Amino acid sequence: MTNQDGNPVGESTIELVGVMHRLRTECPWHAQHDHASLVPYLVEECYELVEAIESGDRD
Repeated sequence: MTNQDGNPVGESTIELVGVMHRLRTECPWHAQHDHASLVPYLVEECYELVEAIESGDRD
């Protein structure tokens, strides 16, 4: 089974997991954080997303 891009279903997810693993094991900043410590960044990104939507900035 393939997705719209012609790639096997789940391939992108497997690639994402690989990237996440590399970040957690090779990047000191990512290695020191967990879900709770990332909450302030998530809230900030949400505000930026809302601002972009409201201003029509698709970039």
